[in-house]
Amino acid sequence: MLRMRSYLSRLQVSSGVSPPTHSLVVQHMCKDSPPRRVASPDVIPALELQMSLYNSLHLNKLRNTERGHWINEAFVVRLHAVLECNGIVGSGTQRDDSFPGAKMVDLCGRLRNRIVHTQANVDTARARRLSDDMRSLFALADESKPAGKFDLSKDVVLRPMYQGCLEYSRELLRVQASRDHSAT
Repeated sequence: MLRMRSYLSRLQVSSGVSPPTHSLVVQHMCKDSPPRRVASPDVIPALELQMSLYNSLHLNKLRNTERGHWINEAFVVRLHAVLECNGIVGSGTQRDDSFPGAKMVDLCGRLRNRIVHTQANVDTARARRLSDDMRSLFALADESKPAGKFDLSKDVVLRPMYQGCLEYSRELLRVQASRDHSAT
């Protein structure tokens, strides 16, 4: 988080973009909640907050730059963190592939793991498989990705990924509520 704040302050100085208050990000991501097996309805406003913060960064000034790519990687990590903190994915949960958006949730998790645990390069067979899955899911052209990196275009990849995660979360909450209702 400290690295992100430092980066966003430098971003503000270099591009004239005023970043939002990022203490809200931490407050809405986990809210001191332990890992749960039941999905929390807080996931919807938390996902919406992440997208509004992302949109407020005015990334058009950073299109096709290393800084812009780093912010896009950070968005994927935060998106997955919101899902995990609210019991949508993670330990004690099992993804239902029949739900709308399940492929996006899977892709978000795989991409998050690659970003967090490596330098996020497309340099191994597993990374190439992930890149190929992204190309087929989002209909990306081979030349559209930065050399050696995953294509994280905000309009073609990140917004549809966000929408898929939102749809999946809504469906999971709906199914969970109907199970809870029928159990009473």
